[in-house]
Amino acid sequence: KQLGFPIIGWQKQSMIKKPDLLIETIKRIIDPNRPFIIVDHGGYFGYTHEVFNHFPSDQLLGIAEYAANGEDRYQRLDIPNHPIISVGRSSLKASADAASAQLLVYGIFNYMTALDRYLYDENNTIGLIGYGTLGKTIAQTISKTGFQYLLINEIDALTTTHYHGMRYANKKELCTRCNIIICATGYHALTPEDFNRLQDGTIIFTVTSPDDELALHDLMDNGILEFSKNDGDTYEYIVKTTGRRIYLPFNGESPTVTFASGVTDTHIHLPIAGHLLATLTLIQDQNH
Repeated sequence: KQLGFPIIGWQKQSMIKKPDLLIETIKRIIDPNRPFIIVDHGGYFGYTHEVFNHFPSDQLLGIAEYAANGEDRYQRLDIPNHPIISVGRSSLKASADAASAQLLVYGIFNYMTALDRYLYDENNTIGLIGYGTLGKTIAQTISKTGFQYLLINEIDALTTTHYHGMRYANKKELCTRCNIIICATGYHALTPEDFNRLQDGTIIFTVTSPDDELALHDLMDNGILEFSKNDGDTYEYIVKTTGRRIYLPFNGESPTVTFASGVTDTHIHLPIAGHLLATLTLIQDQNH
């Protein structure tokens, strides 16, 4: 705002439900005779085909994406006429992702403490779904405290059990036994069937957003979950088939949203530089 750039206050659900209006909004701020690039952080424009069907490839030159979950969303969207350059899985992000995962665990610890509950109490069993870029550091950060009641679910069980000595659990066991669950897959960690197995009072954290990890709006629209109430940062939902309560801290947003400074590790500048380079590459490709 200080530099005079137009700010569009669109929410993800509006982008999904009103693509035609989104296109008209873009057309109001983009000169029709000039090309443009989507520089994204989380695949927000990957929720709709319409934008990419409307703008030809000589005007919408492509997408420069920062996050791995955003990269996945664009891949699922299948837009062959618009190139995607992503730093989501670049080695440049490794240190920054590790710092982000550590900050996330710290945020979870602070949230539980605010409830007068100790995260590493022996009465808790923590379940981690996803042992990728963020999940691995989350598991290691928790394990280093000496906490022994951690179960991990990952597509490749050997990744967690054989190589790193972490305790693997299938999804059914994890959902049944754990009263705290951390979703770190980036895409729909829990299915409707999984919600039927959850204990009453289960607390569910995500590393990205409720749309990516839980498809929260779909769960509500399809009658799987029903919003009950919220008390500050704690949102209570009812699993319709069982009547059990689950709690989504920050309504399913990552606990890192509580830190105004974000990830302060200086390695964050490396993937940001890569993101800018991806943008410049799309421009250069168009010029040549």
